[in-house]
Order: sequence, then structure tokens, then C-alpha cells
Amino acid sequence: MTSNEKGRPPVRFDPFANRACRKVRNDLAHNLVTAISTRSFEPVSVLIHNYLSGKVTAPIHQYLIDRRERYRKVFTFIRETGVPNEDIWRIAITLWDARLFFEVHEWLEQAWHQSAGDAKESYQAVIRAAGVYIHLEAGRSASAFQLAAKATDGLSRHRNLLPAYFDVTRLLSKLDSLDPVPPKLTRSLPAGT
Repeated sequence: MTSNEKGRPPVRFDPFANRACRKVRNDLAHNLVTAISTRSFEPVSVLIHNYLSGKVTAPIHQYLIDRRERYRKVFTFIRETGVPNEDIWRIAITLWDARLFFEVHEWLEQAWHQSAGDAKESYQAVIRAAGVYIHLEAGRSASAFQLAAKATDGLSRHRNLLPAYFDVTRLLSKLDSLDPVPPKLTRSLPAGT
């Protein structure tokens, strides 16, 4: 499907209002998680090739090209630095710092499903924080505001569960002010830490 629910082609990539855009976004994020988990970029390459070989609208085409480049950079960084899949937060922060917020959600959702208690709530807080920026990118500030309050509460209560390299303070500050410019989450640690 290449049109929105009313039958018109999308004028911008909008997964909230357009089923085709939503499907592309979801498929890509799912395949990126698979690629990271298996350490093979093939699931992403094949999916993007298949989409681009068909008839897609200009906004979807542009999204596919953008994601292919950003995914490739993230995937290469993760592979070359040897970040293990077990370092869930390091991979999530790498995705975040590449401004791949829906992908952060998809990556952390796996861990969220397999956890309980405070750990589960810490994953949920970061998933919600990513959701804030997903909504802001789509111009949905009211939804972002509501989600930011929930994310801030969860991050404040569970910041001790996040690794030292995760700059929770910076994220909380940005969420409190609903700053549309997302923060980088990698904290520089002092020498010897």
C-alpha cells in the first residue's frame, strides 16, 4: 500500500497517519534488531532492496535510503567495537545517539518482555523517552508531553539501574523542558573509571 487511509499518497513520511509508512518503519526496525542480534546486515539489506524494487512513494523511498545509511553506520560501529548483544544499554544508546528512536524502542522491548520489577520499569522509562522523540519528530507535542512525564518519573526512580556511561541527568533535563533536540546519551567518563 502506498497511500494513506484516505487513498492519497503521503506527502511526508508519517507512520501515525499512513499504514504504508507504519509498515515500512516497523519492518525496518524489526529487521535491524534481527541484524544486530545475528551480526548479519543481510535482513536489512534484503528488506530495503525489496521495498526499493517495488513501487513506493517519494517519502517512503527517502526514509528507506536514510535508514539504510544510518543503520549501516550503527551496525558497523557495533560490530567493529565488539559490543556484545548482552550489553543491551550500550546498543540502545548507540541507536539513540544515531537518532533512531523507534529502533531504540524495538531493541529494548525484547529486554522489557523478559524482565520484571525495577529492571522492567527502567527499560520502560527509556522506551517512553524514545517515544517522546518519536512524537516530537511527528509534530505530536501533546502526546510527547504526556509521555515525557511518565518517562521522567521512571528514569528518576530507576536511574541507579542504568550504567554509568548513560547520561540520565542530561536526558531528564531535556525531557523536563521538552526540548525538541534530543540529547546524546553517551557520557564521557573520567580517566580511570
